[in-house]
Amino acid sequence: MVFPGLSLLEGGTGGRKAVEHAKRNVPTAFVLGTAFWPLANVINFRYIPRGGSAPVVFVGAMSVVWTAILSWMNSRSAPTAAHAHAHVHVAGDDRDRER
Repeated sequence: MVFPGLSLLEGGTGGRKAVEHAKRNVPTAFVLGTAFWPLANVINFRYIPRGGSAPVVFVGAMSVVWTAILSWMNSRSAPTAAHAHAHVHVAGDDRDRER
């Protein structure tokens, strides 16, 4: 849900483009997640002291890192602003009129 949601919120692209964007990014995000979260949990359970709020703070910090990774993935595969505006019809533009 991250990639279609971000695609819709950021670019306002249609549902089909949001789904295509997700299809490009979800497999990579899944593979990264299967490496990132087990490693984060090993560090949490092995090296973070039990008791207190340290484990919760660590997992929260890892969640921020993971969100940054997903955001970076989304931004590198999204079309540029210039590309997104290249197809905007300007009222009164003669080039778009049928002859």
